[in-house]
Amino acid sequence: MAGIALVGDHAPGVCRAGHSDVVKGHNKNMITTFVTGSESVFINGVACVTVDSLGDTDCGHHTKATTGAPTVFIGGKPAHIIGSGGVVIEDGGGEYTVQQVSDSV
Repeated sequence: MAGIALVGDHAPGVCRAGHSDVVKGHNKNMITTFVTGSESVFINGVACVTVDSLGDTDCGHHTKATTGAPTVFIGGKPAHIIGSGGVVIEDGGGEYTVQQVSDSV
C-alpha cells in the first residue's frame, strides 16, 4: 500500500483562485500543507489525513482532500495516500496530488 499522508505533510499542485501576480483562472504553482486529519488515528503521534481533510496553500488559499485509498478507511473515510488528490476550495479552483509522505509512514 502507498504511504498515508499526515497532518503537516505537503502536496504540490496548481491554484487558479486568483493572485496579485496571476489572473484568476490561470495556473499558479502552489504547495498545500495538510492541517486537519483524523481525530482518532495517529502515526507517531500525528493525525492521519483522510478524504475531507483540509489544507492551507502557500499562496493563501485552502484545499480539501477529495480522493483516497479504495480499501483503507480511517474513521469511515478513505485514507489520503500517495497518488490521492484534492482541490482548491476557493472560486477558480485548482488541484493537487500527494506525491510523497512523511518518512515514518
